[in-house]
Amino acid sequence: MKEGGEADDLMQGLQEEIDRLEKLRHVAAMEEKPAGPANPDRETVSCIHVKDGGSLNPSFLKGIEFARLTVEYKLEALLPSQFLFLAEVEKDGVIANRDNRRKCELSPGENISSRIVAGLERYQAKVRGRVIAIGDQFHILPSDVDGKMVSRKDATNLSAYLDVYPAFGSGRVTDLAAVREFLEKNNIRYGIREGAILEALESCGKTRKPVKDVLVSKGFPPVDGKPGSIEYLFDRNFQGPLHLDLNNEGKVDFRNVKWIPVVTQDQLLARITSAVPGTDGVDVTGRSLPPKPIPKSYLVPGRNVRTEKEETEFYSEINGCVQLNGSLLDVMNVFVVNSDVDYHTGNITFEGNIMITGSVRKGFEVAADGDILVLENVEPCKVKAGRDIHVKGGALGAGKGQFRLEAGRDISVGYSENAWLEAHGDIVVENFSLQSFLYCSGRILLEKKKGSLLGGEAIAAKGVEAKSFGSSSGIKTHVATGVDYALKRQQASLARQASELNEAMAKIDRFLRSLLELSSRGALHPSKAQALKEIVEKRRQISKAHAAITTRSQELEYQQENLEPGRIKAIEIVHPEVFISIRGRTVKVVESHYRSLFRLDEKTDQIIRGPA
Repeated sequence: MKEGGEADDLMQGLQEEIDRLEKLRHVAAMEEKPAGPANPDRETVSCIHVKDGGSLNPSFLKGIEFARLTVEYKLEALLPSQFLFLAEVEKDGVIANRDNRRKCELSPGENISSRIVAGLERYQAKVRGRVIAIGDQFHILPSDVDGKMVSRKDATNLSAYLDVYPAFGSGRVTDLAAVREFLEKNNIRYGIREGAILEALESCGKTRKPVKDVLVSKGFPPVDGKPGSIEYLFDRNFQGPLHLDLNNEGKVDFRNVKWIPVVTQDQLLARITSAVPGTDGVDVTGRSLPPKPIPKSYLVPGRNVRTEKEETEFYSEINGCVQLNGSLLDVMNVFVVNSDVDYHTGNITFEGNIMITGSVRKGFEVAADGDILVLENVEPCKVKAGRDIHVKGGALGAGKGQFRLEAGRDISVGYSENAWLEAHGDIVVENFSLQSFLYCSGRILLEKKKGSLLGGEAIAAKGVEAKSFGSSSGIKTHVATGVDYALKRQQASLARQASELNEAMAKIDRFLRSLLELSSRGALHPSKAQALKEIVEKRRQISKAHAAITTRSQELEYQQENLEPGRIKAIEIVHPEVFISIRGRTVKVVESHYRSLFRLDEKTDQIIRGPA
C-alpha cells in the first residue's frame, strides 16, 4: 500500500508538470504586441493576445480568445476600440469551464456570471463584449458603451476642462445637451465655450478616440485696485544738516546751515490722491471674486498743519520746519542759536527743535520738545530733548551728578569724557568714552574711530558693542545689559511713593484709633463727627493710591524680568578689570580677550564668552 501510494503521488506530480509544460507551450504560441507604457488612452495597449486558453483552469472554450494585461490597467479605463482584434462574445454566451479539483489560475470579474453544470463551474457573459484578463481576473469589456465625460477645475477655479470619451456599439452618444447637463451638475456654469465643446464632440465621434483637456469654461480674475498715494512736497529723506558751506576763510557759514526742511505759512506740504477701485472677477462656478481690499493711505495733521479739500491737501499754518513721524505731519518752529549758549543767551527752552552753532557752556540748560543739535561741545550742563540729541563735538561732564544729557530717543556724541548720558533709545559715541556714565533703553555703540569704552559705567537694555573695553593699565570699567535703567528708575520712584503713603496711612490710623477710643467713652463732641468722616475718606483714597502703585510696580517688575538678556561684544579686545553684567549675573575679566562676545547661557543661566 505504501509503495502504491508513493506511485500515485509520483503520477500526480508528473501530471502537474505536464500541465505546466503544456501551458508554457500555449503561451509561447501567443501573439505578443510590442511592449509600451501602461497607458489606457493609447490606440493600442501593451498586452498578450491569447488565442487558445483551453489548457488553463478555467478552460476557455474553443474560439474564445482574450487579451491579457498587467494589473496597472483598470477595466473602466479601457475602450472597445483598443481590442478590435478580439472576437466578441455574445450576451449569455459560455466563456469557460472551471474544474474545481484543479488549481484556479483566473477568477471571474466584471460582467461574468457563473453556474454549476455537470460538476463544472461554467462562466457566461452578462453582456456582449470581449474577454479581457487583468492580472489574475478576467472580465467582459462591454461592446456597447455610453459616451462619458470627466471634468476638472484648475486650482484657481478660473478654468474648467473636459475629457470626452466616445460611445461604442449601441451606447448613448454624448451630445451638446448632455454636456450642458453634466457641467451644470459639476457646478461649472460661467463662461461656457460651446464652440470648443462642439469641436470636441465632432472629433470624438469621427475618430472614436477620447478628446482630452478641452477648455470648456473660462472665468476671469479680479483686478485689484490701486491705493491712493501720498505726494510729499518737501524733502522726506532729510535727517540732519545737508551741507555746511565754507566761507572765504575756510570756516563754516552757519547762516546757511540747513537743519530740517523749512516751509512757509500756507505752503502745500502733501497731497493724497484718490484710490482706484478694483473690479470683481468671476470663476467657472459663477461665483463673484472680489478684489483685495485697498489699503487706506492716510496722513494725520499734527501741530500747525491744516487740511483742505476733504482732508486730501495739507498746508502749513506757520513758518517753520516740517517733520514726518510715521503718519503724523507736524510743522514746528526751529530756534537757531548762532553762538554759544552762555550768559549772553541764558537758558533756552523751546517746544520745537534747537540748533546751536557753538557750545553749551558750563551750568546752562537747554530743553526742547524735538531735537537738539550742538555743532561744537557740551560742557557740564543740562540738555534735555523730547527726541534726539546730536553733539558734533564732545560731551564734557562733571561725573555722576546734576549735569547730564537726557533724550526721549537717541543720543550721539563725538566723544564723552566724565559725562552722564541717558537715552530712551540708543547712545552712539563716535570716538571714545572716558570715565562716563551711559544709560539707555536701547543699545550703546562705539564702533568707529577708537571705539574705546574706558572706565565709568555703561548700562544698556539691549546690548553694548565697542571696539575695546577697559585699558591695558587695568582701569575699572562696568558694562551691563539686560537691565533697563528707565524701568529701574520708575521702580525706585514708586517704592519711595509707596513708603510715603505707608507713613501717611500709619499716621491716619493712629489718629483714628484715638478718635474711636474717645467716641467709645462718649467723649467725642458731635461737631467732630464730620471731621472723622473726612479722615476715613482720606484714608480710603490713600489706600487706593497705594494699591495702584503696587500694581504698577508689579507691572514694571514683569517688564524688567522679560527683557531680552542682551549681549556685550568686544570687536577688538576686552582688557582686565572690566566687569561684565547680564541680568544681574556678573563676571570679572582677569585677562585680555580678543574679539569676544559675552552672553547669558539659557541652560546654565551663567555668562559665557565666545568669539565675536
